[in-house]
Amino acid sequence: MTSPTTKNRAFEFTILSLLLLGVVYIFVATPSSFKPLLPSPRSQCNCSTTDTDILWLRNPFSILSLNETFDFQIACDNYQGNKPCAVNNGLAIVRSNNKTISLYDTWYEKRKVYVGKNEQAVVEYLMRDGLFRDLGLNVRFLDTLYFSGFCQNSRDINSVVTVHANCCVTISAKLTDLTTVIHDWERAKKLSANDTSTFEWSEHIACINSTKNW
Repeated sequence: MTSPTTKNRAFEFTILSLLLLGVVYIFVATPSSFKPLLPSPRSQCNCSTTDTDILWLRNPFSILSLNETFDFQIACDNYQGNKPCAVNNGLAIVRSNNKTISLYDTWYEKRKVYVGKNEQAVVEYLMRDGLFRDLGLNVRFLDTLYFSGFCQNSRDINSVVTVHANCCVTISAKLTDLTTVIHDWERAKKLSANDTSTFEWSEHIACINSTKNW
């Protein structure tokens, strides 16, 4: 098991690398024990959450919808259009209202049912059991064209705004492959407009190997 000290050093290294290369990175740690993140409905305060293994290459708020009819916007491991998919809680935008408060309350309580499962697995079970529908949630699943990940690469370097080191097991593998993403990004920025259409991401070798050895 990776120690907290090793994890901290790993993320410090990642942030330092990004700063040196001029890449914007938003650092928000995911709590080790899941807690509801929503404020009370009376506060009318919305929130966004992001994992520490996500690179922000461009400003994602230009892509995230400001449409007030969306209660919950969440990333996907594999995008299948705006319909239920393998969700990824690494990036989520939540509008504070009674529906989302109920979602997070249920999400928190169901930890007792799905013992040993992380918060991402729990919310996927809830979604597939119909909780989103029952609450009347208007959910937007974020397209991997913009919100890329190691599970499913963005198809367009001109559109991608974030890259998530998902489908990956170890901190060291994430660091290795995120560093490669940074180099890919630097390479892409030097391409002409015509050449970007043929751009391909490097394979996420370290993360692929980490899942084989898990």
